[in-house]
Amino acid sequence: GFVQLPVNECLDYQKALHAIRHTQATPIQAISVTIAQLYTTPLGAIGE
Repeated sequence: GFVQLPVNECLDYQKALHAIRHTQATPIQAISVTIAQLYTTPLGAIGE
């Protein structure tokens, strides 16, 4: 199933997407940022 993120994580994600669009980053840059955030987020925080 899908991983349910806490609301604050969703808001941070939306802010990140808005910032990426605002800087007109390429899709590859957006993916790289998303992957980097996934790796820097503690797995325990995702699992809760």
